[in-house]
Amino acid sequence: MRNLSITGTSLALLLGLCCCLSGAFATTDLNAALGKTAFQTSSLNGTQGPGVASLAVDGITNTYMNYGTATCTHTKEETGPSWWVDLGRSYVIDRVVIFNRMDCCSERLNPFNIHIGDSDQVSENPRCGGDHQIDVTKPSVSIPCRWMIGRYVGVRLTGPSRILTLCEVQVITEPCQVRDGASYRGTVSVTRTGKTCQRWDRLFPHTHDKTPHNYPSSGLEENYCRNPDGEPGVWCFTTNPLVRWELCEVPVCGGAKGGAHLRSVAVGPNSSAITTGLVHW
Repeated sequence: MRNLSITGTSLALLLGLCCCLSGAFATTDLNAALGKTAFQTSSLNGTQGPGVASLAVDGITNTYMNYGTATCTHTKEETGPSWWVDLGRSYVIDRVVIFNRMDCCSERLNPFNIHIGDSDQVSENPRCGGDHQIDVTKPSVSIPCRWMIGRYVGVRLTGPSRILTLCEVQVITEPCQVRDGASYRGTVSVTRTGKTCQRWDRLFPHTHDKTPHNYPSSGLEENYCRNPDGEPGVWCFTTNPLVRWELCEVPVCGGAKGGAHLRSVAVGPNSSAITTGLVHW
């Protein structure tokens, strides 16, 4: 282990700089459905005009069914009406946000199902949870579907004599790691074995040089898993004094969860490091 000597003044300056820098890496949600091709089992006015499937992915979250400018979808009354979007490829999904019609008929959406998978037949894909309900006094609802994977995301109403109207559907994807995860900017903050990650701008319980100051382009914010130094996957120092670092369980883009094989470093009270992998200093 390298010797590390930091004065109180320099430590305060370092931590202050790290806190300022961490805000520069704020991430934004990716709506994978925006502008993609959408379908539904029927349209109230045929394939043109108000009510078509594409109105749920046009980026307009107006929740009033304006037939003049057309902002919401509208199926005919039927058994099991469905709407779905083709994302173009499989994504790891974080949540689905639905904007409901508010000028009337808000109760029509309840209950509804969300299906996510690689089949363009909505009901054949796995469900995200069970029957969902929206508070009819609120314009939108966010349904967590963390780490479900699929190319098609669908909304389906069960039972006869149902009408499906959606003013917007946002499919928020889970940030995933490409190759070794150097570009990953998600918010996973626990290791594969469930240990909480140590903040990158903290030097306790483990001292290190992987700070936002030393790696300004690596997204070392909060205690989120990252890969600033070319490991096989994203990792973090842990808050367990006996385990220096571990790899994290983060979805791989276009595939299942995973990444590199787990490697950890156990630090004993009287030893610098007892390793089962590479040591991060």
